[in-house]
Amino acid sequence: MQAMVNLPQLNILDVETGQTVGYRMKGGPDFTIFEGTGEIKKYYTRVQADDNYIYTLYWGKERWKHLEVPYMNIIHVYDWYGNLIQKIETDRGLDQMWIDSARDRLYLTSPKVDEVFYLDLNEVFD
Repeated sequence: MQAMVNLPQLNILDVETGQTVGYRMKGGPDFTIFEGTGEIKKYYTRVQADDNYIYTLYWGKERWKHLEVPYMNIIHVYDWYGNLIQKIETDRGLDQMWIDSARDRLYLTSPKVDEVFYLDLNEVFD
């Protein structure tokens, strides 16, 4: 699985067939954006997955300036068929995330604070 940075698209590899299928966000730009016809934005900066879902750290705005720390606080959750299941908005900016399938947690860090926090995925999907 791959989340693209400059397109709102997930690419999912079927390990049994070797086929890759791309799922693009409805209304999002396609590859012609790289032909100079529009402004290139940043979309997904991090991706993690478990057996049920794909979690992406979402920006969806203009590129940030060099050395600027963007305030990213939205996580998009997809199923394995590329369907957007949920949008999670956190109360702090995020820069990293890791999945813990044993505890059903998504661990997150913020560029502004020196601590790790987590989302209990059982609570998110109840």
